[in-house]
Amino acid sequence: TVEKMAFRTVTLRDFSGVVHIFQNGKINIIANMTKDWSAMVFDIGVAYKENPQQVMELMKQVGNEMYNDEEFKDKILEPIEVFGLDKFAESALIIKARMKTKPV
Repeated sequence: TVEKMAFRTVTLRDFSGVVHIFQNGKINIIANMTKDWSAMVFDIGVAYKENPQQVMELMKQVGNEMYNDEEFKDKILEPIEVFGLDKFAESALIIKARMKTKPV
């Protein structure tokens, strides 16, 4: 959150409450998590013995149920996107998915 804008500095407060003061000439990148939409990114670990295709189908099913649920429908903007296998971890396959939400 922008706390203060002055001629030479900008004061921001992060999500955990920490105040950051920047010289205007030193600001190169700003991250805005409240513009248009945010996203929940899921990295789901699946044991190597399991069928990843079945897990991805289940993720889509649960994501779609949440998207259509009265409790969540005003918070979730789009159905879940399951991107598929992201990496091979030590003891699991990692499946990545994302759900677009209203800004945090």
